[in-house]
Amino acid sequence: MPDGCGSFIGITSGLVFKIADNATMLSQHPRLLDVLELEVVKDKRNNLQALFFYILFNFIVCHEYAHLIEDHDGALTINRSAVPQEIQIVGGGNLKSQIEECVADQTATLMVLKNLFEDDGARWLPHLAYKSGFANDGPMLLIWLFVVAVTSFFLLRFRPSRLTLSALIEATHPHPAMRIGRIMDAVVSWCAQVRPGLEACIPHAQFVLLVHATVAALNHDINRYLEQESFWTSRDGDAYRTRLRAGLGDYYRRSSVD
Repeated sequence: MPDGCGSFIGITSGLVFKIADNATMLSQHPRLLDVLELEVVKDKRNNLQALFFYILFNFIVCHEYAHLIEDHDGALTINRSAVPQEIQIVGGGNLKSQIEECVADQTATLMVLKNLFEDDGARWLPHLAYKSGFANDGPMLLIWLFVVAVTSFFLLRFRPSRLTLSALIEATHPHPAMRIGRIMDAVVSWCAQVRPGLEACIPHAQFVLLVHATVAALNHDINRYLEQESFWTSRDGDAYRTRLRAGLGDYYRRSSVD
């Protein structure tokens, strides 16, 4: 194959094991299943676990593919792997690298949702265990499951440390809370365009409930997570969010011109 005519997306076995662990914990946590209005049924738990893994694996592949098609810095280097880039907390980053991560997240969201809704979940939804009086419908549940799965992926980078503006700006990836919020915006936008009316299925309160239940399902300290949430209302938290939003706006404006 001639140079420049191919691309390669590498996902290490370490990352596969990590998202498999996530899928297992999510599918077995009583509080999260209660929020999702699903039952803990042994013979159907594996089906939910498989669906979580399917969403996670697809999201990671699509995220890395987005870096390639957007020609982001470092996307084509041979030593790039998903584990160090997506999980390890390292410095040496900047807002530019974080903006590129947000763009890849949004592109991956659109790709995975399109795939999930291709048959309205017919491959998965009939095989889940629903609570008696289940008020949800299939498309709504698919959205909820997507949010939970992707939130669990972002939380692989969660550390219960004190947040500072300088540390946030120097990170290679946005803070998990920022990525989760951007994903929610992408989900709402996709629903409004492709499945009008479905965007109302996750009001802010439900979104927060899903995120907090996911934090607990992964055995993170929910109190430390809530402490970090309060940072976003501080002056430094607002400054970081403002700069990240402005950078994303500039990115998409340049892309539309190009």
